[in-house]
Amino acid sequence: MARLGRFGRQLRSLLFKASVAEEVDAELAFHVEMRARELEAAGHSPEDARQLALGRLGDLGHLKHTMRHLGETREHADERRERLGDLLDDLRYALRQLVAAPAFAAVAIGTLGLGIGGTTAIFSAVRAVVLRPWPWAHPERTMIVTERWRGIEGGSLSPGNFTDWRAMTSSFEALAAEQLRSFALGDGDTPERVLGGSVSADFFAVFGIPPLRGRLFDSTEDAPGHDDVVILAEGLWRRRYGGDPAILGRAIQIDGNPLTVVGLMPASFDPSLSQEQIWRPLALTAAQIAQRDSYYLSAYGLLKPGIPRERALADLNRAADELRRRYPEENANRSAAMRPLGEFLLGAVGTQLWVILVAVSLVLLIACGNVANLLLARAATRRREIAIRAAVGAGRGRIVRQLLTESLVMSALASAVGVVVAQALIKVLVTAAPAGAFPRLEQTRVDAVALVFALLAGLAATVMSGLVPALRAARLDLQAVLRSGGRGSAAQVGDRTRKVLIAMEAGLALTLLIGAGLLLRTAIYLQRLPTGMDLRGVVAARLTLPSGRYAEPARVVQAFEDLVTDVTSAPSVTRAAAASVSPLSGLGSSSGLTPEERREERVQLSLRLVTVDYFGTVGLRLERGRLFDARDIAGAPPVMILSRRLADLTWPGQDPIGRRGSCCESSLDRGGPVWRTVVGVVPDVRSGGPTTDLKPQLYLPLRQAPPSSWDLRQRTLSLVARSDAGAGVVVGAMRAAVRRLDPSLPLYAISTGDDLLARTLAPARFNTLLLGTLALLGLTLALAGIYSVVAYFVTVRSQEMGLRMALGAKTQDILRLMLLQGLRPVAVGLLLGAIGALLTTRFLRGTLYGVTPTDPLTFVAVAALFALIAIVATLVPARRATRVDPTKALAEN
Repeated sequence: MARLGRFGRQLRSLLFKASVAEEVDAELAFHVEMRARELEAAGHSPEDARQLALGRLGDLGHLKHTMRHLGETREHADERRERLGDLLDDLRYALRQLVAAPAFAAVAIGTLGLGIGGTTAIFSAVRAVVLRPWPWAHPERTMIVTERWRGIEGGSLSPGNFTDWRAMTSSFEALAAEQLRSFALGDGDTPERVLGGSVSADFFAVFGIPPLRGRLFDSTEDAPGHDDVVILAEGLWRRRYGGDPAILGRAIQIDGNPLTVVGLMPASFDPSLSQEQIWRPLALTAAQIAQRDSYYLSAYGLLKPGIPRERALADLNRAADELRRRYPEENANRSAAMRPLGEFLLGAVGTQLWVILVAVSLVLLIACGNVANLLLARAATRRREIAIRAAVGAGRGRIVRQLLTESLVMSALASAVGVVVAQALIKVLVTAAPAGAFPRLEQTRVDAVALVFALLAGLAATVMSGLVPALRAARLDLQAVLRSGGRGSAAQVGDRTRKVLIAMEAGLALTLLIGAGLLLRTAIYLQRLPTGMDLRGVVAARLTLPSGRYAEPARVVQAFEDLVTDVTSAPSVTRAAAASVSPLSGLGSSSGLTPEERREERVQLSLRLVTVDYFGTVGLRLERGRLFDARDIAGAPPVMILSRRLADLTWPGQDPIGRRGSCCESSLDRGGPVWRTVVGVVPDVRSGGPTTDLKPQLYLPLRQAPPSSWDLRQRTLSLVARSDAGAGVVVGAMRAAVRRLDPSLPLYAISTGDDLLARTLAPARFNTLLLGTLALLGLTLALAGIYSVVAYFVTVRSQEMGLRMALGAKTQDILRLMLLQGLRPVAVGLLLGAIGALLTTRFLRGTLYGVTPTDPLTFVAVAALFALIAIVATLVPARRATRVDPTKALAEN
C-alpha cells in the first residue's frame, strides 16, 4: 500500500504541479522512511526505527517551516525568471512583428505619437501656467485687494483709502501698494524705457522673496525726500550693467534723477506678471494721501496665519463702511473685494487651457480608435497564426498578453516619438501665443514630469487601442479558422467593434469641429466689427517726460504741443496729435461724470486727454456740436466732448450739447465742483479693440487737463500721426522731433494702426488657429478610419459582391450597400458628436463673440460638411466593390 501511495503521489506530481508544502512533506516523509528501513535492517523494531528516525531529524515543525520558506523563495525566483523570460520573448517577438510590417508600424506609431505629443505639450503648458506653484513664500495667503463699485469688482485704490484700510484692518501681516509705471534709464549711451513700480516699503514682505543681492527698502525710505533709492531686477542688471556686483551703492540716472541702487531682486520675482525691472519707494505725500477720488494703486496683502479669507474680507468691509460714513461723496457705492493673487493673475486663462487639453485628448482618443482599427485588421490577417498558437497549447491569457505586449512596444515607441513632437509643439506654442495672453507660458518645458506623463499616455493608449483587438483575437473559433485556412468568414462581416470605433471617432471629431467652427465665426465677426476709428496709415508711440525737468503742468502741455507741431510739419505727415492713451490700447483712467441737474448721480467713464486734431488723426468723426479748437485753453470756460454712449447714459433722450457736468478734477484741484460744458458728441469707440464692449468715453482738451492728472499719468502721452508715406518715415519724423525737444528721452511702444488692431485680435485668432488645427487633425484621423474600415469591408466581402453581381445586382446597388455599411456608424457618431458639442461648447462662452455656444447654424453647417466628406471617404473604397469579377467569385465559391 505504501508503494501504491508513493506511485499515486508521483503520478499526481506528473499531472499537476505540487505545492511547496506538499513537496516538503513528501521529501521529509521519504527521508524518514528510508532512515527507518536502515534502522530496521540494523535490528530495531519498526516502531523503534521510526521513532529513532524522527528523533534524528530534531524539531520537525521548525524543519518544515525552514524548508517551506526556502522552497517558496526558490519557486518565486523561478517564477520571476520564467515571467521575465516570457516577457523578453514577447518583446523580441513584438519587435520582429513590427519590423516585418514597416508600413503598419509607421502609421500606427506615427498616429499615436502625434496624439501623445500634442497631449504632452498642452499638459506641459497647463502645468507651467496653472498647476506650477507661484514663486512666493505663502501663495495660499497672498491676496490682491481691490474695491467693488456698484457691484463691479477689480477697481484700483485711491491713496487715501489704501492708507486708511491699512491702518484700520488687522487681518494682514502686510498690506502693500504699487503704482505700475515706466522709468527712463538715462545713464549709458542709449536711453531706455523700462517698466517698474513705485511700491510701499512692505511690498516685498507680502511675497516673502529675499533679494538676490543687497537689501530691501526700509520704512524711512518710503517717505518724501528720502526716496532716492532703487531696486533692480536681475534681468536688467545682467543685460544693461553686465552683472557688475559693484552696482550696489552706485547712483544711476532714472527719470533724470540720481538714485542709489540698494538691492537686486531675482529673475523669478514678477508678482504682477508685467516683467517689472525697477522698483522705487512709493513715498506718498500728505497731499496724495488726502486724495480719495483718484484710483491708481494696486494693493497686495499677506493674510496672517490662520485667518480665513472671509474674516479678512469682513475686516476690509468694516473699514470701507467707516470710510463711506466719513467721505460719502468719494466712497459712495464702494466696498472691498479680495481674491487670491494667483487666481486673479490667471483669470480665465486656466479654463481656456483646460479646454485645449481636453480637445487634444479627444484627438488622442481618435488616434487610439484608428490604431485599434488597424490592430483589428492586422489580427484578421494573423488569424491562422493565432489559431495555431492556441492549438499547440497557448491559453487565452497567454495570447492576450502577447498581443498587448506588441501594443505596449508600439505605444512605447510612440511615446518616444511623442516627446520629440511635444518639444517641437511647445516651441511653436510659445512663439505663436499672443504676448501676455498666457502668464508663465514661456516656462513650459518637457521635464521629468512631462516624460512621465508621456509614458502614462502611452500606457493608456496601449489599453485603449490594444485591449479590445487582443481580447477579440483570443476568442477565435479554432476549428473554423483552421478549416478555412485563415480566410475571412462571414462572422467578420458584421464587425460591430469596428462600427463602434468609427462612431466614436466621428463623434469626437464632430465635437472638435463644432468648437472650431464657433471660434471661426467669432474671428470673422471680430474682423468685420468696426472699432469706431480709421487707423489705416496711423502710427502711435509713447513718450514720458521726467518729473524733474517738467514739474509744472504748463510746461508738460507746452512740450507735447511743441512735439505735435514739429511732427505735423514733417513733409511725410498729414496730421498728428497727442493723447493720454494710444488708440485700441484698452488703457485709460477711470472717472465719473456728475450731471449738473442730478448731482447725486455719477456715470462711470473712461477718460482721454487729447490735443486739438486728435479726432481727425484717428478718423473719429463728429456727430453733433463741434470739436476742440484754439479757444479751449487754460483759463477759458472748461469744455468736454462725450461719446454717444456716455451722452445717452448721462442725459437720456435729451440733447447734451450745452449741458454741464463735473468730472475728473481731484480734491487737490478744486475748492468745489468744476462744471464743464458739453460742446460735442462723437461715435462710440471700442477702445480695447473689437473684443471689448463699448464703454462711455469722455474727452478733455489737453490745455484744460486737471493739474493733478500729470502726476497720475506720470507725464506720459501717446504721439499719433497719420501718413501715406509708410510707418518708417513717420517714426523717423517722431524720433527727430523728440531729439530736438530732449535727446535723453526714449520713444517707446511704437506701433502702426494695423499692429494695434492685430494685437487686439491676436487672442481670438490664436484660439481659432489652435482649436482649428486640432479639429482638422481629428477630422483627418476620423476620415482615415472611415476609409480603412470601408476598405476592409470591401476586401472581406469581395466574394459576396461578386456573387450579387453574378445574380444580377447593378453597380448602384453595390455602391448603395457599401455606402450604407460605411455611413451607418458615421450617422450614429454625428448624433453623439452633436450631443457632446452641446455639453462642451459652453466652456467656450468666454471666448465667443457674435455667436452663442449652441448656435444652430454652426452645428448644422459643420455636421453637413462632415457628412459630405465622410460620404467621399466612403465612396472611394466602395467603388472597388463594383469592379469585382463575378466569374472569379463564382469559381472561388
